Amino acid sequence: MYIPTVDNNYNIGYDPENDGMAQIVVNPADPDADYALIDENGNVVQYPGSDNGWMTPVGSNPSTVTFNNLNPNATYTVVARKKVITAIPNHLQSFLMEIRSLHPGDMAEAAEVW
Repeated sequence: MYIPTVDNNYNIGYDPENDGMAQIVVNPADPDADYALIDENGNVVQYPGSDNGWMTPVGSNPSTVTFNNLNPNATYTVVARKKVITAIPNHLQSFLMEIRSLHPGDMAEAAEVW
């Protein structure tokens, strides 16, 4: 099983469209994968515009995924799965790999860029 990874291809910053909120951008994103956020309790965040929490990359060269309007005081884990996987049986849940835990509140000392 191949799990796409998020290494250094993400950016955490202020959400320019939602005052006081944060955003996470995966760039480049694997166009053959879907991405989701996992909350601190291990649940898939039911993100607006997603398919049960899973977002499809947009654009090409490169494809990107943007999660915006996020609570800057929460911790999120970005995960990815190949698009051919439509449901993950319970006995395969352990293969769902944690990609990167991100805490937008850590950007408190970062300069706002508008």
